[in-house]
Amino acid sequence: RPINPLNIFSAANTAAALPIESGDYRLLLTASIGISHSPDHGQSAQELLRRAEAAMTRAKEFYKGRENEPHVRDVWEAMGGAFMELQAYDQAVDSFRLAIDKWPLHPRNPEVHQKIVNAFESKGDTDAADDEAAKLVVRYAPGTDWYRANEMNQDAIDLQNRINERMI
Repeated sequence: RPINPLNIFSAANTAAALPIESGDYRLLLTASIGISHSPDHGQSAQELLRRAEAAMTRAKEFYKGRENEPHVRDVWEAMGGAFMELQAYDQAVDSFRLAIDKWPLHPRNPEVHQKIVNAFESKGDTDAADDEAAKLVVRYAPGTDWYRANEMNQDAIDLQNRINERMI
């Protein structure tokens, strides 16, 4: 399907503009988003993907050591979504993994982990998708650290249950 960069920009900008509230503070963000397109930024899908990889590398450098800032996890999740729209599935997986690995107890992690499965499926890598689906079921199951951290959050547990039911 054709990709509309303005839709990606709009989605990422909307996600970045959502306030992040925690405890006594409310954080408002702005975003600076770059879009590469053919032919200005490359003649081939390989060149555009190379530029996507370069963008991912720059983002990792920019956010290195900033894991304690409350918005950073959401940035990785939003970047994963933008990479999915660009069909840059490896970068999407990398972004989503950063979100769930650096913040393992976050209540939305089962949903983000499902997006990793979806990226592998979209890429046509059914073995990786199946492996990731099995990890998803185990990682958020009752008795895990994630489950214990979120068991009072009914929305998170309901989401985890729905995702697990689809995986089984």
